[in-house]
Amino acid sequence: MSTTREAYRKQRNVENRRKRRLNDRNSEFNLSGHNPDPALPPEQIIWSIKNYEKCELFPHTLKNKKQKPTQAQLEHANTIAEGFQYFGHGKVVVLDGDNKGEIIAIIQFTPLEDLTPQQAADLNIVTTFVHKCKKFVNSISSGARCWGGKMWDFGWRKCMDSYKLAGKYLNEANIQDSQDEYEALMTSSSQPSDILGKMFQDTANVAFEQNRDLMKKNSIPAFKSLHHQEELGKYDCSPHLTFTTNGFYNSPHHDKQDIQDFACVIFLPTNISDSSLIRTSDRYMINGGGFVFPDYGFGIDFSEQTGIVQMVWASSKVRHCTLPAVESPSHTRMGMSLQINKKTANTFRDIANGDIYQRPSNINKKKEDLYVAGYAYSLDPSSVPKH
Repeated sequence: MSTTREAYRKQRNVENRRKRRLNDRNSEFNLSGHNPDPALPPEQIIWSIKNYEKCELFPHTLKNKKQKPTQAQLEHANTIAEGFQYFGHGKVVVLDGDNKGEIIAIIQFTPLEDLTPQQAADLNIVTTFVHKCKKFVNSISSGARCWGGKMWDFGWRKCMDSYKLAGKYLNEANIQDSQDEYEALMTSSSQPSDILGKMFQDTANVAFEQNRDLMKKNSIPAFKSLHHQEELGKYDCSPHLTFTTNGFYNSPHHDKQDIQDFACVIFLPTNISDSSLIRTSDRYMINGGGFVFPDYGFGIDFSEQTGIVQMVWASSKVRHCTLPAVESPSHTRMGMSLQINKKTANTFRDIANGDIYQRPSNINKKKEDLYVAGYAYSLDPSSVPKH
């Protein structure tokens, strides 16, 4: 009898510890990631705890961070990455076992066949909008940010011009050649912006609100805003949208130039011709191309599923990168991220409070000669002051 009682006591202690760990996880999830709607059924979450262990996928970058890897160096990195744990379904929350269980990433997988008609239509609105944006911004295809594939930024940024304080990413020549097309694109930007913001909110509403608070505190315009003083909309949470295609890959890095705790990224399979979402009947194929966290030994496996991947992750705290992919000829995985750059935030904060005029680079300039290059400037650069 005593043996039975002792076994029962041990089992009860194990169960109590399990419940405490689960409560601790849920508390951290609710405080810094997502606070589920109590009116909805409880979410089924896959929990994973990862510990930090330094892992250099590309040792050559210790000497030159921007140097693109050779084929042999890529193969070396892929061999190491094969040993990582990869996630490919459900909703996953990865916690840092060395840092009080803080959230590393919240990942949500949605198969194409599980999308509602409205969700599929919304995603097509976003991807076709992004496809049209490519014409009016310059691609980034060199340096550590982009070792391969294509990358673009759309929205607001700090400017380095002598009198231009801030402005939008622009390909001025293409805008001047296709003004009507650009005007139609910009005036339609609210809808895709709202769809992306709502997806961020649905994945991690606490992190979403934290990013919105940063936008408000620093008077940062949303990437859809035509003028920098426009009031933020309900789902506005980022001054610019970064998007990637064509087998994009990059070097392991922290996003140290960002100020948000959590960034949001959405991956989805698209047609190369117009960036529309693929259909379930399409023969989409991708090998490799994992989004990985090398120092924690895990990542997202895109080859195991065809669908939408939404992730909110501690982008400035943990190193991450995308590995090279081989894709089917007529398709490409598109990635879209929402982040808040520190220099952009500081610039718009100082524009709003007037401190921008006291910066050493501006203090001897006339205030009326300094300007923010928004939508009106992109259509007519001559509309700004002459000096």
